Amino acid sequence: MSEVLVVLIIFGAIFGRGMLRTFFAHREKMRAIELEKAIESTDDVSSELVQQIKSLSERVEVLEKIITDEKYQLDRKIANL
Repeated sequence: MSEVLVVLIIFGAIFGRGMLRTFFAHREKMRAIELEKAIESTDDVSSELVQQIKSLSERVEVLEKIITDEKYQLDRKIANL
C-alpha cells in the first residue's frame, strides 16, 4: 500500500507541476488579453471626450463673441431701461 502511495505522489508531483505551469501560463495570457481590451475601451472613451471638449470650446467661443458684441451690449442697456 505504501509503495502505491509513493508512486502516486511521484506521478502527482511530476504531472501536477506541468499542469500548474500550464494553468498559470493560461491565466497570465487571459489577464494580458483583458488588459488590452481595457486599454482599447479607455482609448475610445478618451477620443470621445476630446471631441466633446473641442465642441464645447467652439460653443464657448461663439458665446463670447455674442456677449462682447456692441449691439448685444446696447440691447441689454435698452432692455434694462
